[in-house]
Amino acid sequence: MKLTLVLGVVLLSSFLFASCSLSDDTTFQEVDDSYCLQYNGTDSSHNNLDIDNAENETSTKLIEFNLKFPFVSNMGFGFLQDVYSNIDFIADFINVDKEQCKQLIDNFYRLIMGEAPIYVREDMLDRATSQDLYIHELIHYFAPHSFIYYFLDFNGDGNPDLGIRHNSPASNVYVIKYNAEEDRFTLWYSIIATSEIFIGPQRVSWSGGSLIVDFSLLGVDGSIETYIIFSIEEFAIDDEDVRLNLVNIPYPFENHNIPEYLVSQIVDSWVGDYMLRVTDEQFDVLFRDLLFARTSLLLGGFEGRIPSHGHTFGELFGGGNN
Repeated sequence: MKLTLVLGVVLLSSFLFASCSLSDDTTFQEVDDSYCLQYNGTDSSHNNLDIDNAENETSTKLIEFNLKFPFVSNMGFGFLQDVYSNIDFIADFINVDKEQCKQLIDNFYRLIMGEAPIYVREDMLDRATSQDLYIHELIHYFAPHSFIYYFLDFNGDGNPDLGIRHNSPASNVYVIKYNAEEDRFTLWYSIIATSEIFIGPQRVSWSGGSLIVDFSLLGVDGSIETYIIFSIEEFAIDDEDVRLNLVNIPYPFENHNIPEYLVSQIVDSWVGDYMLRVTDEQFDVLFRDLLFARTSLLLGGFEGRIPSHGHTFGELFGGGNN
């Protein structure tokens, strides 16, 4: 199946949890050795359109389009491959033994019952200042038995957190941490866009429109440590279909010591900053790990990934103080 079709399925099927199975024989395109060029020194090898030798029938509009959006050079793609290979898109949630965490569950029960506030940072939920909010202030019309609860280590620090969402499709998700030493609850992360999903601990992916997907690797405190965006746009230029594949040099950009030759290949796009145009095959190579992570989630995935369903109030807190 071509990546474009699979990408469309992934984007149109975006939701938090699913319960099918991924075939064991899932395969991905191998990296062509021709892309694995050394990128030291001057970049003299380009895979973009050779305008000087363009055939006479090539339209002026198409030439102008390719001048505005030049393909990244082979050397530039080698740089991208190296950077992307150091990003771990795939990670599994560890199953939590609830019986070993009874005290922690009892503390979260206090939170659900409105007996303790939640600390919300000023950069969360577009708030002007940090403040303490009770559960009914954070989640309007909160009714404990109408919500689903996820008891998982969302931030990767080894301690389970509480994920809360309404028992309805495409609802917001709030992840709350508990600090036992300070007896303090903190809103670690919130998903307020229906097209954003957790694909593993500290890993969030969002889809917008029909052919845009991004990936955020979060820090232990919930801040964004790495951000990547993939975009596909299709144009009809003089009756010819043209596909514009864009990927970014991952944020934060200053971490990657971008070569001077690559700066001139960065294209101006509404999608984001530091975007580079790649071929269909190069896009497949860079996107395959994120595609795998999203697909294995949406189709049920491996043992240890996000469970197909969370807990009801009674399932999680039934043995608590209630």
